[in-house]
Amino acid sequence: MLRVAVLAVVSLAGSGHFGELRVTHSAFVKAQRVAPPPFPAGPARNIGDVVFLSARVGFLVSSTGQFDHEPARIQRSRDGGRTWHDVWRVRRGGLSWITFADTRHGFAGGNGFILRTSDGGTTWKRSPMKVPKSVQRFWLLEPHFVTPELGLAVTDPSSFGGPVFLRTTDGGVH
Repeated sequence: MLRVAVLAVVSLAGSGHFGELRVTHSAFVKAQRVAPPPFPAGPARNIGDVVFLSARVGFLVSSTGQFDHEPARIQRSRDGGRTWHDVWRVRRGGLSWITFADTRHGFAGGNGFILRTSDGGTTWKRSPMKVPKSVQRFWLLEPHFVTPELGLAVTDPSSFGGPVFLRTTDGGVH
């Protein structure tokens, strides 16, 4: 009797997760979740937001995944998104947005903090984000910075408190 082992990479139930489909020695089919195949210099998993400053230069933010435990990170591409490289990372964290006021001044944030850059995204420094207590329980949509100091944001309009408009004139410190 000839036995054949089958291995295939599949998307499990349309969930977007990769897995292996194996036929065991007793001819049972078994599906197991595994990490997707490696993609050298590819984008991070769990992407929260992407912004491009030009046709070639872009940034993305990602968060620690619920199951994959990937680090939260900011990545930069200098070739239109073909390759991505970390410029900031932390073991656990949640980054949900990234925006730039100009090609030098950028902001990224999530979970009560802001990261700032003033050198075009080469280095990022963390600072607290002060949000009024009346708005802290509502999800903030991505802020937009008109200048390195002037930023605007709004809370989720579908929240129970209705939309709240926020404005900063000091780069998000207050």
